[in-house]
Amino acid sequence: SCEIVDIAFHMSTAYEVGGDYCDYTKSYDDSLTFAIGDATGHGARASTMVMAIKMLFNEYATRKTVSGFMRHASTAIKQMKLPKLYMTLAFGRISSNKLEISGAGIPPALLYKADTGEIKHIILKGIPLGAFFIADYEETQYSISPGDIIVLMTDGVTELNNSKEEMYETRFLEEQLKEYSKYSAKEIVNRLVSAAHIWRGEEPLRDDMTMLVLKIK
Repeated sequence: SCEIVDIAFHMSTAYEVGGDYCDYTKSYDDSLTFAIGDATGHGARASTMVMAIKMLFNEYATRKTVSGFMRHASTAIKQMKLPKLYMTLAFGRISSNKLEISGAGIPPALLYKADTGEIKHIILKGIPLGAFFIADYEETQYSISPGDIIVLMTDGVTELNNSKEEMYETRFLEEQLKEYSKYSAKEIVNRLVSAAHIWRGEEPLRDDMTMLVLKIK
């Protein structure tokens, strides 16, 4: 954990080799930079993309602006010429009172505001990394205060199926997030994930499912 953020994530893999990615690192100025993503496909090919992103994150996460990292990663992935392999990604940075975030085709993040008990949706559309053209990525800024919670997830969460072929909806997550908002990041992520698995029931996990919870201290 970091002085300004309580952080926890959970990853359930549907296959032996996962295609999801989650990482974070603290900077010298105590800001926290994080990423969560999902490579297309499964198995060894998807894991190649995950490794590539991990190397880019290790090298550049703290050295570039949020949108600058996305542009750099997009160019680097494109140059690797990994055929038909893409990566959806959210990349962000939290400093004392602001969140800067940029998206490349990942489900909306949830921002729980402690003072009002309301939840905002942070849209993270954007072109996935490795797509046919190099996109321009923008970052959005949100002011944050102690007690606020940010939940990011891959589409393995939002497209989770149960035995009735119904898809999991973020409103279930939102209700639970409000209920568990007083808990630690680890406790919140554990409760959100176990609720999703209970909802899924006996249905097999068809996709990797990753969730990242950041709680502002």
